[in-house]
Amino acid sequence: MISDEIGADTLPVAFVATLLITAAIVGIAATGLGSVSPAIDAGSADVQAEALATDCRALLACAPRCLEDPGSPAGATKIAELSLPGSTEFFGLGTDAAGEEGSEGVIYYSVAGSKKAVVVDSGVSFRSRGDGSLSSVLKAEHVVLRGGRYVLEIEYACDGIGNRYLLVGQAGYR
Repeated sequence: MISDEIGADTLPVAFVATLLITAAIVGIAATGLGSVSPAIDAGSADVQAEALATDCRALLACAPRCLEDPGSPAGATKIAELSLPGSTEFFGLGTDAAGEEGSEGVIYYSVAGSKKAVVVDSGVSFRSRGDGSLSSVLKAEHVVLRGGRYVLEIEYACDGIGNRYLLVGQAGYR
């Protein structure tokens, strides 16, 4: 007959071994998830930049507002919602990460150290909307965003000599 004392000795050892193996698996999984997060953030920004570029290209196929005519009807407008990951260091419309003007019709962004650019149209300039007049648009800064949630209104406008602008402001602001 087998003594009951053998089971009493092996159960605590098996329990401790199971806990150690479980802790190792959880540690490996946590390390792996930490390295996946930047890739997920970059992918999210990629998708949002491409969607914004597509929306802007669609606006350029519509009628613009003439900035030199105060009575001109509003140009084609789009409300864009962006939810940029917290690791977004820079999301610039018409300006690069150094704050210098790049090609004006380009969306530049940097997420988790990965810098990218999406071309909208080389013949268009992104600008802050300002008060919507030509003089304020010409003096306006390019739009720079960081990580966070944004609801933007983008309007297509042009001036009398054929310069095209995508005016960006907070939705509801006029």
